[in-house]
Amino acid sequence: MKQKRIFIAVTVLLILIAGLYYSIGYRAEGEEELFSAEDLSLENPGELDNKQDNKTEEICIYICGQVKKAGVYYLQENCRVADVIEAAGGFKKGAAKEQVNLAKKLSDGEKVYIPSKKETDSAEETENDRQDREHTSVEEVQKMKINLNEASESALMTLPGIGKSKAAAIIRYRTEYGFFKEIEEIKKIEGIKDGVFQKIKDYITI
Repeated sequence: MKQKRIFIAVTVLLILIAGLYYSIGYRAEGEEELFSAEDLSLENPGELDNKQDNKTEEICIYICGQVKKAGVYYLQENCRVADVIEAAGGFKKGAAKEQVNLAKKLSDGEKVYIPSKKETDSAEETENDRQDREHTSVEEVQKMKINLNEASESALMTLPGIGKSKAAAIIRYRTEYGFFKEIEEIKKIEGIKDGVFQKIKDYITI
């Protein structure tokens, strides 16, 4: 009888130990699975962020003129003029390379035009011609001064501030008092004061 009780007690103890061991093992396995799930949930956002960071936006650029393959190109954001020229196959032989700012940063929808040497040379010639004309005009005015003692009424009327009445007054003064001895003498004529004289002094002589 005593042995039977001992057997029962040992059996119950073994059952309790087995249950406790099973309980501990199950809980550890659950924690491991939970940790793995959390680990996964923490890693995914970082991977997505990295993918977003690595993704570079593109911009659309139109290039024409003296390049080998003019057209529309999609390039990475913050690209330069040099990049779109390279994408277009490079310069043509007649391109005015020195007139192009290769370092300029481009924005979406921008147009890049590459001029030819003929265009830039023509523009320089036009500017030089304009300067020559201005210089010639000044010289011609200085050479073609109006002689107060010889000019006709129509010639006097070409002077700034001198109309028909003042031109007639100059001729009348010249007829009554003789030739002008100095250009400042014209201020003696009625209606021609210092203000008018300052306008015409560079264009008159005697």
